[in-house]
Amino acid sequence: MTSAVPVWIIGARGLLGASLLDALTADPRWAPVAARPLPWSTTDESVMRAAARTEAERLLEVGRA
Repeated sequence: MTSAVPVWIIGARGLLGASLLDALTADPRWAPVAARPLPWSTTDESVMRAAARTEAERLLEVGRA
């Protein structure tokens, strides 16, 4: 039995991001999760970590992760 692990891919833009997204969506072991956007406009790492933690907890509660 395999358990799901939430993974965030940060900074995957342009050709690299498109290639990575194509590879992940083609692999049946990966399932995309629609999540709320994180506050990337801030440079405060504690704000981003708190938002990521909150989103991970929400996904675990609804059983999507």
